[in-house]
Amino acid sequence: MRLLAKLFASVFIIVVVALLTIIALLHTQYGLTMVKHVISTISPYQLAAEELRYDIAHPFTLTFIHPELTHAESEPDHANFQANSVSITVIPLSSLMGENVLRSVVIKGADVTDEWHNALPAQLTIEHIALDNISYSGTSMAFKDAAIQLTDWENSDAPWGNWQGQFLFSSPLVEIDGLPMSNLLLDSERAKESWEIWGISFNSQWGNITGSATLSDSRQWLFHQLTLSDAQLEYSSSLERVIDQWQDFTKNNVVSFRRLDLLDISASFETFTVEHLNASLQGLVLEHGKPMLADIDALLSFNASLIRYQDWVMTDILSDVSLDGNDIDINAFSTKIADDGFISFAGKLNTTALSLNNLVISGMSLNAEDPILQSTFSALQQLNDVRVNNMTVKHTNVLYLDKRFPLQVVGLNLRGQNVVLKQAGKPGLWQGQLSASAASASVNRIPVSSPYFSMESHKGNWQIDPLSLSFIQGQFAAKAHIDLSRQSVPWKVTVTGLSVPNDIYARWLSLPIEINGEHDIALSLSGLADNEDSFAYSLSGELTATPHRLWLHADSGQSLSQSVLSALQHQDNAKNQNQRPLTISNIQLKADRGRISLAPVVIKEHNQSVNLSGRWDLVSGEADLEVSKK
Repeated sequence: MRLLAKLFASVFIIVVVALLTIIALLHTQYGLTMVKHVISTISPYQLAAEELRYDIAHPFTLTFIHPELTHAESEPDHANFQANSVSITVIPLSSLMGENVLRSVVIKGADVTDEWHNALPAQLTIEHIALDNISYSGTSMAFKDAAIQLTDWENSDAPWGNWQGQFLFSSPLVEIDGLPMSNLLLDSERAKESWEIWGISFNSQWGNITGSATLSDSRQWLFHQLTLSDAQLEYSSSLERVIDQWQDFTKNNVVSFRRLDLLDISASFETFTVEHLNASLQGLVLEHGKPMLADIDALLSFNASLIRYQDWVMTDILSDVSLDGNDIDINAFSTKIADDGFISFAGKLNTTALSLNNLVISGMSLNAEDPILQSTFSALQQLNDVRVNNMTVKHTNVLYLDKRFPLQVVGLNLRGQNVVLKQAGKPGLWQGQLSASAASASVNRIPVSSPYFSMESHKGNWQIDPLSLSFIQGQFAAKAHIDLSRQSVPWKVTVTGLSVPNDIYARWLSLPIEINGEHDIALSLSGLADNEDSFAYSLSGELTATPHRLWLHADSGQSLSQSVLSALQHQDNAKNQNQRPLTISNIQLKADRGRISLAPVVIKEHNQSVNLSGRWDLVSGEADLEVSKK
C-alpha cells in the first residue's frame, strides 16, 4: 500500500514538474518551438508564427502573432491559413484524451476564402469563435473588416463549416451578387431545424433596412418585422436584378410577414411615381410568389403625398384596409385627384360582391375611356352583387369620346341611398333611391341643359319619376316603371315633350330618320323585357306627335316621295343637297303586341303632297313603309 502511494505521489510530482516546465517554457522564446514541434508531431499540419504570447493568468490560452498553418502534404485542396493574431483556449482533459475540441478561438486580421476550413483539422470542434477584422471574397458575396462570433462550430465540407447556437456579424461593407450594403449588423441563433434572426440592419442604395425573421429548414421564411426606410428608388439594372432575385426567392419559399413597414419611400419610374410613402402591412403570406388570399388575415394602412400612375395624379392619399380570407374591408380610402378632384370611400370587397358604406366623388374630370376606369368597369362587370349605401357625386365632369356615341356631362351632381346596382349577376336598380342633375350635357352631339332624373326602387320594383331634359328650344319629360323582381320583367314608359329635336331618333335610338326639325310628343308604351322575343311579342302603346319647323336635305331634282323615302331610309345620294321645308300632319303610331301601325300622314312641300303610312311586325320581322301621292 505504501508502495502504491509512493508511486502515485511520484507520478503526480512528475506531472506537476512537467506542467511547470511547460509553463516556464511557454514564457520563453522556446515555447513557440515546442508548440510547433507538438503540432507537427500529432497532426499533419505545420505551424509558423512570429511570436507566441502566454499569460499564467490564463493558463489554457495561447496567442500566436502572425501565424500560418499549412498542411504538410501541401496539396492544392489543402489551403493555408494566415492571420494577424490567433488566440486559442484549450480544454485540458479533451486535449489529453486526443480530442480536437477547443474552448474558444479568437482570430484577428485574416483574409479568408471558401477553402479556409481545409487548413484546419477535419474533426475540429470549437465551442466559441470570435473573428475580428476579417475580409472575405467569394463568388456571390464579399465583405471587409467584419466582426463575427459563432458558437458550437464544427469543421465540415461546407465552405464555412457547421454551427449551432449564436451567430453575430457586423461589417462596414458587404457585397452580395455585386450589390453593396453598408453598416451591416446581424444578431442570430441557429437551432436544429431553424435559424432565428433576432435582428438585422443595413444601409443600401435603396434605403435602410431593419428586421427580424425565422428561417425554417423546410424553406419557410417568417418575417416578424421588416422595415424599409428613407428610400429613393428609380429604374436601374441593379434594382431590376434585386426584383428578379426577390421573385425567385418567393417562388421557392413560403414567405410570411407579421409586419412590413415602409417609411418615407419615394420612387420614380416611367409610368409610376410615389412620393413620401408610409405603409404598414400585417399578416401577408406569399406562396410561390403569390399571396395566399384564402388564408390571409392582414391589415394594410398607408399614406403618401403623391402617387402618379400613367395620367392619374393623386395627392394626400390615405388608406386603411384589412383582409380576412377573400374579403377586403376598406375601412377608409381618400385622395385628391389633380387640382380640384376628391374621392373617398369605405366598404367591403370580395371576388363576387362589392358593398360600399359610402362613396364621395367631387370635382373630378372622368374620361370613360381612361385605362384605369376601363379596368374598373371591367372588374365591376365580373361581380355578382354591387351595393352602395350612401353615394354622393359633386361638380364632376364625365367625358366619353366614342365616335359612334360621344357623351359629355358638365357639373354632374348625384345622390344615392341604399342603392343596389347589381343583384345575382343582373344589373339594374334593385333597391334604393338615386337622383342626378347636371349643368349641361351633350349626348351624341345634341346639347342638353339642366338634365335631371330621380329613380327609386323597392325589391326590384324600379321607377323613374321624372326624367327631364331641356333642349335649345324645347323640353322633354319621361316616367318609367320596370319590375325586375318578376321573371318577365314588365315595363311601362310615358313621355311628353315640346319642341323636341328630331335628331334624337337618329342620334340616340339609331332610327333611320333624316327629317330635321322639331315636334311635340306624347308617348305611352308597355311590354316585357325578359329577352328580345318577349319584347317583340308584348310591345303595346301609342305615340302622338305634332311636327313643326321641318325640313330635309335632298336634291332639288328629286320628287317629294323620293326625298321622303331617302330620308326615312337614311340614304345620302347627293353631295350638294338643298334644304327643303316640309309640312307634316299629326303622326299617330300604335303598337299592339309587337305589331306597329302608322296612320296615314300627309307630307306637303309647296304644291306637292304625299301620304306616308306603314306597318311593322316585330314578331315576324316584316316591314312595309309606303309613300304615295295624294
